[in-house]
Amino acid sequence: MRGFCAEGVESRRHGHWVFAGGLESATNARVVNGQDGPPVVTDGPYLESEEHLAGFWIIEAADLDTALRLAAEASVACRGKVEVRAFDGLG
Repeated sequence: MRGFCAEGVESRRHGHWVFAGGLESATNARVVNGQDGPPVVTDGPYLESEEHLAGFWIIEAADLDTALRLAAEASVACRGKVEVRAFDGLG
């Protein structure tokens, strides 16, 4: 997902863009679990899955319909799935 497929994505051209980041392969992931005592670090992704998060965009959209339209464009531009979620509060 190099470059996050940013060129040509409407969110960047029209001021919706806030931030984006790409992630290394899930095979390089580490999980830190400190729930039941001292933190323990293990290799591998948290979830066993065939699909993993490759990167993310944070955009500003007036409503869900706008966010979904931008996600649809990004999905086509990047030839992949795009999950849409709203922030659940700040801070």
